[in-house]
Amino acid sequence: MNNQKVIISVQSLVKNYGSFEAVKGISFDVYENEIFGLLGPNGAGKSTTLEIIETLRDKTSGKIFVDGIDLDKNPNEIKKILLIDYKKDAVILGALAKEGYDVIHCDSVHKAWGFVYPHPPHLIIVHLDDPNRAGLAVLHECWALAKGVPIILATSAQINPALTKALEHRSVGILFLPSTRKIKRKALNDPQVSAMRR
Repeated sequence: MNNQKVIISVQSLVKNYGSFEAVKGISFDVYENEIFGLLGPNGAGKSTTLEIIETLRDKTSGKIFVDGIDLDKNPNEIKKILLIDYKKDAVILGALAKEGYDVIHCDSVHKAWGFVYPHPPHLIIVHLDDPNRAGLAVLHECWALAKGVPIILATSAQINPALTKALEHRSVGILFLPSTRKIKRKALNDPQVSAMRR
């Protein structure tokens, strides 16, 4: 195992909430292609540890590296979003920037291939005005583009039942536009849950 690449390295991680020590100086490495689990009772700090690794929560002390990226120096490097949008919608770009994401924009899936290596994006957002016409073909290209990367379909159009079923089968999130900042944030933090217009 030691000859394999380390994808996540956690070193002496501590998280305190006032006088309560939620994470108590843990250290571990996760290797490429390894199935790794955090086990423990409620309140042991499992969720807190994962949220810190995902840059959703600040740590008290310690070091974390994700695919060689030092999260103290470059936290947004693991928050890259690939936005495939034929019109470069300023509202979506602005909303993502407010959430601290580094957005790479492409106007087609074909042009996006050069942006997913060596570090695939954290998330792919596909903005389509008419997803019923060409949406499934575009999404098939996205699935091939970065296997395992969550995908959100952003649209202001109604989606027909056939496409909805296909999206559910492939766990694609749906963000109906326009939407509030709260709904956008929900979709970004949990892309496999469809976010409805509010």
